Amino acid sequence: MNNNNKFLQAVKEINSVIGANNVLRDEAALCLNSFDGSPVRIRPDAVINIPSAEVLPSVIKILNAYKIPFIPRTAATNHDGGCIAVKGGCILNLSALNEITLIDTQNGYAVAECGVINKDLQDALEPLGFFYAPDPASMAFCTVGGNAALNAGGPRTLKYGSTASNILKAEFVPPQGEVLLLDRHAAGPDVLSLLVKSEGTLGIITKLWLKILPKQPALKTISVYFKTLQDTVAAVEDIIRAGIIPSALEAMDKANLEVTKTPCPQGTDAFLLIELDGKKSAVEKEALQVLGFCQKHNALKTETASSQEQRLALWKSRKSAAAAMAKLAPNLVSLDGGIPRSNLPSAIGSVADIIKKYGLRGGMVFHAGDGNMHPNIAFDERNVYETLKVKQAVKEINMAEAAAKGTISAEHGIGVEKRAAMAFMFEDSALALFKNIKKAFDPYNVSNPDKVLPVASSSRLKASVPDDEETLKIIKRVKECYSAKTKVSICALKTNFKPKGEILDLSRLNKITDIDKNNFMVTVQAGTAVKTLAAELAKDNMYLPFPVCKGSIGGVFASKIFDNFADYVTAVDFVMADGTFIRLGGKYVKNSAGYDIIRLLSGSMGFYAALTALTVRVCAVKPATCVQREFAAFTPSEQQLKLKKVFDEYNIFNGCITGADNATR
Repeated sequence: MNNNNKFLQAVKEINSVIGANNVLRDEAALCLNSFDGSPVRIRPDAVINIPSAEVLPSVIKILNAYKIPFIPRTAATNHDGGCIAVKGGCILNLSALNEITLIDTQNGYAVAECGVINKDLQDALEPLGFFYAPDPASMAFCTVGGNAALNAGGPRTLKYGSTASNILKAEFVPPQGEVLLLDRHAAGPDVLSLLVKSEGTLGIITKLWLKILPKQPALKTISVYFKTLQDTVAAVEDIIRAGIIPSALEAMDKANLEVTKTPCPQGTDAFLLIELDGKKSAVEKEALQVLGFCQKHNALKTETASSQEQRLALWKSRKSAAAAMAKLAPNLVSLDGGIPRSNLPSAIGSVADIIKKYGLRGGMVFHAGDGNMHPNIAFDERNVYETLKVKQAVKEINMAEAAAKGTISAEHGIGVEKRAAMAFMFEDSALALFKNIKKAFDPYNVSNPDKVLPVASSSRLKASVPDDEETLKIIKRVKECYSAKTKVSICALKTNFKPKGEILDLSRLNKITDIDKNNFMVTVQAGTAVKTLAAELAKDNMYLPFPVCKGSIGGVFASKIFDNFADYVTAVDFVMADGTFIRLGGKYVKNSAGYDIIRLLSGSMGFYAALTALTVRVCAVKPATCVQREFAAFTPSEQQLKLKKVFDEYNIFNGCITGADNATR
C-alpha cells in the first residue's frame, strides 16, 4: 500500500473535496477493485467513490498535480484489463454517475451519465417507442460510458453503427481537470471521436448525448442451420450484395452449438441468426430473399419466428453462448478480431486450428455481417501449464487476425492484454503518433497509464511505402517545405476554399485503386472527383453513402459537409507535415484498436495532415437524401491546438483555413 508523503497529501486534499468516507483503503475495497473481466489482478492504492460529476474535476486535478495515476471504472466488464491499476494509484469509481437526465424523442437524443447501464437506457426508451442502437452482449450490466471508452458494438452494429456512430456530444474531463463539452458535428477536427475508444487514457467522459431511434414497425427473426461455416459466410455475402442490411447477422460454430445444447439437424457445423426490421412490406420481401440465399448455399433447416416468444427462443442459443462456454472452466478468454468478410472463412479456420493445436476448449461466435469474430476459450488459471498454452494461443490468434488484414479488436478494446499485439497491426510511425497524442493530453501519464499502447515492443511490420509516383512527389514536396519551414495550403479541386500562398496540389491523386465487390469497399486517392468515383461505382451497382456533389472525395471527408461520412471510412493514407507517410485502417467494418485518427481527420481540412487516399464502405442501393452542409472554417480549440503540435509542430499545413497562421507559434 502506498503511504509516501506525496500520496498521503493528495488523499488529504481529496478528503476535503468529497469526504473521507469516499476514499477507501481497506483490504476489501482494494481486493474488489483489483480485477475486471480479464485474468489480470493488481490491487490499487485506493478506491475513490465519485458521488457526483461536479466533484470529479477537482479530484482529477489533485491527482494530476501529485502525478498519481487514476483509473476510471464503472461496471468493469471489459475483457482486457482496462480497469486495472497496473501502475498503482487510485481507482475512480464512477458508478454513482448513473442518471438519465433527459430523453428528447422529438430531436432524437438522450442525455446519460457515464455510469448508466446500457439496458436501463433501453428500458427507459422502450415505452416511448425508441431504442439506443449499441447492444453489446453485456448490455444488462455494462455502462454507456464503458461502451464509449471501448467503442462497443453488438449485433445491431452493421445496420446502425457502433457506439462512436451514436454519440452526438460528450462532457469530457482531461487530466488537467477542466470540463469540456465536445460536439461530434461541430466544424473542425472531430476530437470527440478521438476520445471515444481511448479507454480513459486521455481523460474521462462523464456525460453523453446519445442518438436514439424510433422502433421499426416490423421485425422478423430467422434461424438457419448450415453444413459449413463457408456456406454461412457465402449466404451473408449474398445478403449484403443484394442491398439487404439486417439489424442482426449472428453466427456460431459447432463447438458453441454443442455447449449451448442447441438442437440441430444432423451434419450441422454452423448456425446463422438473421433479424430484419423496417416497414412490414419491405421486411416480408427481404425475408423471402434471405431464405432464398440460404437455400442456395445448402441450408439444412430454417425457422422463422411467428411470435415474440419464438423470437426469444431463437435468440437463446446465441445470447447464452459465452456463458455456456464459461461453465466449462473457471476462466474464459474472449477475443474480438475484426476481419474483412471475404477473409473470414480462412481466418476462422486459422483460429480453429490454433485452438486445436494447443488442445484447448473453445469455440467461435461472430457478427457475420461486419466480420467481427469472437473466439472464446475456457481454461483454469490455476493450471499453470494450461494458462501458458492459452497465452501463446491468444498471441497466435492476434497474429492470425492481423495476417488476415484485420484488426485485433473490433469492440473489446486493447487494455493491458492486447497492447503488445498492437505491434502486429500498426507500423512504428503510427505507434509513435499514438504515443505523442497520449503525451499531449496527459504529459504526466496519470490517466489510465500503460494501457492501449505497447510499453516496450516495436512494430513487426515494415514501413508502408506508396507505390505510385504522384504520392511520392507529394511526400518529397512536403519534406522540402518542412525543411524550409514554408507554409502551404493543401487543396485538390478547390471547391471549399481558396488557397493562399504556396499550394500543395493533390488534384493529380485521382486514381481509383480498388473496387472490392466482395467487401463492398472502394479504395480511392483523395483528389478523385466525387462525380468520377460515383460514375465508376454505379457501373457495378454500388453507391457512395452520400449524394453526388462537387469536389474531391478527400475534400468531402476533410470538410465534414456530410455529417456521417466518417462512419463509412475504414482506412486512410496521409502525410504528416515532416513528410512521414502513415497508413491506418483496413477493410474491416469495426475497429477498437488504437486512437481513432481516421475520425479525427474528418473535418480537419488539411490542418493536421495531407490526406492521400481513403477506403470507403459503399452501398448496394442509393442512400436516402441527406443534407449537405455549407463548408465552415473553424477557430481551433485548445484541444485541437494540442493535436496540431503533435501533427504539425511548425504550422506548415493550412493555417489559412482557420485564420490561425500563428496559433501554434
